[in-house]
Amino acid sequence: MLSSPIIAFFVQGIPETTMLIFAGLTLNNVKYRFPTILKASLATTITAYFVKQLPLKFNIYPLILIFVVAIFLNLFVKTSPLRSLVISFSIFALQAIIETVLFWYWQNIFQYDYETIITVPAYRIAFGLQVPIFMCILVFIIAFIKKAITKANLSN
Repeated sequence: MLSSPIIAFFVQGIPETTMLIFAGLTLNNVKYRFPTILKASLATTITAYFVKQLPLKFNIYPLILIFVVAIFLNLFVKTSPLRSLVISFSIFALQAIIETVLFWYWQNIFQYDYETIITVPAYRIAFGLQVPIFMCILVFIIAFIKKAITKANLSN
């Protein structure tokens, strides 16, 4: 079971899942509306909170959450089950890459160890909120590049 203060979990979880879903839909060229993304992210965050209360091994949570996000994408955004699973897997892979880079940054620049980042709620929230910010920046850069490539292909 992962212990997490409920406030820290939701302060970090709602923006993070909103950006994860936004990133997945944007990068996979799926049309969406923001209220739909918000519903899916709220449902995912609440489900993730309860899943993380279960007495499971730590490495099982991401696998369960990949399927949870895929189910909510299928329900709220109306994508096919396979496409929902691909989007879900891609956003969790992107999140893992971003978290790895940020964790290295926190460890080497600020000299914080893993235990400090995870156990101090303020550090945990500060670390967790960086992920959606960096993901948002990355998504806008990729979307801009994709739009420029599409525009260049249309003009040829």
